[in-house]
Amino acid sequence: MKQAQRPTSLALLMLMLMFIGMARTASGSLFRRIGIFPDARQAAAAAVHRGQLFISGGASATMIPFQAGYLSDNDGSAYNDGTSSWTSTPPDLYPRAGTQMIVFQLAFHSVPSLLVTGGCSSTNALSATTYLLDGGAAGSVFKDLPCSSAYPPRAYHGFIAAQSALFTGQQLFVFGGRDTSQLLNDVYSADASGSNWISVGTAAWSPRSSFAFATVSDHSRVLVAGGYCSFTSVVYCSDAWISNVGLSKWTQLPSPSFSPRAEFSMVHLNGNMYVIGGRDASGYLNDVWVSPDTGRTWMSVTGAAGFSPRSGYSALVHNGALVVAGGNDGVACSDEVWAADLS
Repeated sequence: MKQAQRPTSLALLMLMLMFIGMARTASGSLFRRIGIFPDARQAAAAAVHRGQLFISGGASATMIPFQAGYLSDNDGSAYNDGTSSWTSTPPDLYPRAGTQMIVFQLAFHSVPSLLVTGGCSSTNALSATTYLLDGGAAGSVFKDLPCSSAYPPRAYHGFIAAQSALFTGQQLFVFGGRDTSQLLNDVYSADASGSNWISVGTAAWSPRSSFAFATVSDHSRVLVAGGYCSFTSVVYCSDAWISNVGLSKWTQLPSPSFSPRAEFSMVHLNGNMYVIGGRDASGYLNDVWVSPDTGRTWMSVTGAAGFSPRSGYSALVHNGALVVAGGNDGVACSDEVWAADLS
């Protein structure tokens, strides 16, 4: 008897998209609004730490940076009706937008820390300082992470923890973005102490800012797509690249099926990469795309996710759901938090 063939990843993805479509038809949209947070904002940093969703910095619709950050109640219970779910956290050292935030286990620290790095102020002053928050609770204070050597200051860049090519475990990487006069495509890394940044080299992709990036499922490589390709005018990048371990080499992937765009995010969830909304030559977007093969092919999940078209939002995974918070629709910033269960 001929043995039945195992379904391919593409076939499984097609089946998954069919069930997502059925769920969307039943509920009206892929995403549902699960709450709001104080101070509508764009270009903020967000991360999940110890069961809590943190949002920090960002800017208003007129690009006035925020200093205050907020955290939700534990385990997403904050969302309820979304009216009194957030607690103010002590601010970091100055208001900033275009910053990045991740959770990382620093060497000689007993618990993972929230790390915030880069960004720009209202006077376009750029930062290369990394701040850490160990406690992860109301009353915890961001403090300066001492640094013996820093990467060049920047904003709207990539910041990620990925597998090291030099030692066992993960290290920190900063790449791309912009400074006060140009776009960037350099790559810097720091060891697990986070205090000594060294140059990895220049990426093969063109200098850019406000691009999407994410690690693959085993955190060994990084995927980069889209962004702004010009410092002086609005030009959208249309390419996608994947790194080797250590981010010293990059391989160009087939051109994505989604439109060239910037101010959007890429999120890894359940073995797939998701791209959400952003801004392209036609305006603001709220479409969702998925790739089952680390960015080699992309398929449309929906052309209208449920929330209004927007860019500059924060996207992450929380409680197994894909979460989108804040953003700008070209008229005003949003204070909404939306989630989609794609399990």
